[in-house]
Amino acid sequence: MNPYQITSIDWRPSTLDEIKIYYKDVFPRIWKTLPEYLAKTTPTEYAFAFLRPVKTMDMSGVIKEKNFLRRENRGHDLKTLQKLLLNFRQFDPLGAVIENSQVESFYFSLKMKDGWLLAFDIDAKDIALSGLCEHHPGLRPDADDSEIINWRRTIGSIPPVHPKHVKDPEKGYLYCYNCIQEAVNKAFDAKKILMEWGFAPEDIHIYYSGQGAHIHVTDPETWNYPKDARIFLAKMITKAGIPLDTAITIDSRRVLRFTGSLHAGVNRRVQELKHPYDLEDIIAKPNWSQ
Repeated sequence: MNPYQITSIDWRPSTLDEIKIYYKDVFPRIWKTLPEYLAKTTPTEYAFAFLRPVKTMDMSGVIKEKNFLRRENRGHDLKTLQKLLLNFRQFDPLGAVIENSQVESFYFSLKMKDGWLLAFDIDAKDIALSGLCEHHPGLRPDADDSEIINWRRTIGSIPPVHPKHVKDPEKGYLYCYNCIQEAVNKAFDAKKILMEWGFAPEDIHIYYSGQGAHIHVTDPETWNYPKDARIFLAKMITKAGIPLDTAITIDSRRVLRFTGSLHAGVNRRVQELKHPYDLEDIIAKPNWSQ
């Protein structure tokens, strides 16, 4: 994918109104299509990030500002989740939020009530850092400050960048459109490897995450894999030239963006991909309202 050929000028954060419209009108339709392990309230926790920090009060009366909150899944159905996504302070089950902010991002815990979801995460920024995108060099692990500054300028000169940062290449998104495509391509490469190891293709699901790709493996046997087995799988896939965020695979405390949620950082929906080329339409035009 040539980053300069993408015609979209809509690679930008979602507005407050767009986030509210999404969770009020769009998310309920998507909820009906979700896989059982998400829609049937099996994650042990949900997590929420906010447009700006919220003020919370702990049990001792100490007030803190937080960008990210976890909440135990108490059997939340769609209506309950909608209320939290649209007005967290009013419907917070702990009643701890004393100054509200709009939920920006919605996540689920990899630890499920029936096990631990085997998942892999490939970020576009890691594609860029690794030099796996043809449009710019990677960044050496031992790079000094000047090299980091030059690298940021190189990345920032290639779309996508936030429109208001076009003249300031040190800000914006640290990847180009092709980095996202390469992340998706690498996810499908990982799927082939998993299939060679005996996993059934129908148990391997690839999702566009907004700024990369996620892989969920839903074979029931994998839900009981110990940490050592997950470390081994992550190492083997990484050795195949696929830059994983290995913490997602080996740490049960981690969370992933909820399938069907809105990635408000780029105004795109987290959604399943059947083919690598499905990504181009998603990048070229925002389609979450469809």
